[in-house]
Amino acid sequence: MIDPATEVANLLANCRSLLLATMDANGIPQASPAPFIHDDVGQFHVLVSAMAPHTPHLAGHKPTGIMLIEDEKDALQIFARKRVSYTCNVTEIFRDTHTCQELMDRFNSQFGPIVDRLAELPDFRMFRLHPVSGRLVVGFGHAYRLEGSLITPIGPHDLN
Repeated sequence: MIDPATEVANLLANCRSLLLATMDANGIPQASPAPFIHDDVGQFHVLVSAMAPHTPHLAGHKPTGIMLIEDEKDALQIFARKRVSYTCNVTEIFRDTHTCQELMDRFNSQFGPIVDRLAELPDFRMFRLHPVSGRLVVGFGHAYRLEGSLITPIGPHDLN
């Protein structure tokens, strides 16, 4: 028996980075990984360089896609890797705020002293990604729509 909430929790526990999916001002898609932290209310936080192609998109507060995906080496079937994806609203957390410092401390606890080094660089920026809706896939025929605390199975009839 599959418990979708447990599957999401497992992905959150086992992934240290997420995949960002953004689109630049010319409609060109950008995909890139970013280490993240996840807070108690379900929001993700990323610390990214302003030199990265996705940062201007995040700074424009445009909806952003993210994905956490099972490592290939752990997948029973490469075509059915466990994954959760979300469409997120974006907010920048400015450096001169108490919230940013708390998040930097959490990043440091999770990823080590490299974060202190990145915090010294003027181009690194913190963003909050607030999930609006999502989709969980845990295998063939096992997909779920995520909206708030609701988890609803998706069947073939939902794909049209």
